[in-house]
Amino acid sequence: MTDETTKLDSLVAKKMRGRRVRLGMTQKELGSALGVSYQQVQKYERGENRIGAGLLRQVAKALSVPVAFFYDEAGQASGDAGEGHITLTTLERELLISFRAVEDAAVRNGIVHLVAAIATAKS
Repeated sequence: MTDETTKLDSLVAKKMRGRRVRLGMTQKELGSALGVSYQQVQKYERGENRIGAGLLRQVAKALSVPVAFFYDEAGQASGDAGEGHITLTTLERELLISFRAVEDAAVRNGIVHLVAAIATAKS
């Protein structure tokens, strides 16, 4: 296992735990969604056990994020973003995912105007 692989595994584990905590989900709840024990979730989150591709897809679904969420900083650190591509931070990606979940067009428009007003307001 290379240092890069180890760093990537640690990043995935850290992001898994962070997202679960932000959602207010317990390890037991996530374990139930994945069909594993809460102890196994603990091992994944500490990076003791690696998360395979199939399981990562289940984790992403359970935490309501795309699989790419777990690799955000990895791509930025290694320069994987191609020319003309925008690289989002984790917070920006979460905001975009939540924004896209709002179905009412008027509410979405209101959110855009609110954020623009906040951004231009003088502190």
